[in-house]
Amino acid sequence: MKLFTHIPKALVMILAIPLTGIANDKREIKQSANMLLLKLTNQTVQGNGWYMYVSENGILKGKEGSYGDQGQWHIADNGEFCRTWQSWGQGVESCFTVTFSQDTKLTFKRVSGPTATFKGKLLSGNPHGL
Repeated sequence: MKLFTHIPKALVMILAIPLTGIANDKREIKQSANMLLLKLTNQTVQGNGWYMYVSENGILKGKEGSYGDQGQWHIADNGEFCRTWQSWGQGVESCFTVTFSQDTKLTFKRVSGPTATFKGKLLSGNPHGL
């Protein structure tokens, strides 16, 4: 006897998403490379006094107070968000794991270089014109 003769398409799509880990009781979910790419591309991350626009062409634009910078970004095969600013960080690439605690709240935790963690909120598009 077959237990499942028909699995709804939506359930199949959910089960097919490779979740690489669930951290702590806040149910933060680390995103796969493809899912992270879909969620961040052409979006703005807003932090405490700073903004970072992640464009589809690999260009990254940031602003903190009156200071701005531009750089490049990519998603590594292992799902890490990697970025290199022209001025900030002395132009050295840093990679981060990204976890989402809600659809729009995310945490970046540096995995290369000095320890750093920052939290932000995902904004649709480029509302600050970066």
